[in-house]
Amino acid sequence: MGLESHSLFYDLLLHTFFSGLHLFHDMAHAPIIFPIIFGIRETPYHPILWMTWTLFQVSLLGRIIFSLLEMHELRKIFGVANGYLILIQFGLMAGVILWKIRQRECPSNLNHNETEKPNPTLDSRA
Repeated sequence: MGLESHSLFYDLLLHTFFSGLHLFHDMAHAPIIFPIIFGIRETPYHPILWMTWTLFQVSLLGRIIFSLLEMHELRKIFGVANGYLILIQFGLMAGVILWKIRQRECPSNLNHNETEKPNPTLDSRA
């Protein structure tokens, strides 16, 4: 009895290929593609995106394992987590772009010490 006879084989095959490989392959190239499509200079790359990528891969693995074990409730939980993590990934990319645009437009907000005037009592030449 091979894996092909498993009741969820087709589901496992499609979601593993399209979600695990293809979708996150596209997201890996998003820092290159998004700026070209949207005509912006900022790239949506930030190390925080690795967190959602890792959690997505873990949830996909959990979905596969619980499908094979025929634990349907846990399979559903991990499947829903897959969907939410995709949405969170896109939201984080948009947030990173907006943060970088704001950072570029308002550099004085980043370093408050540059706007402060020197204290004359601390100046040794006075």
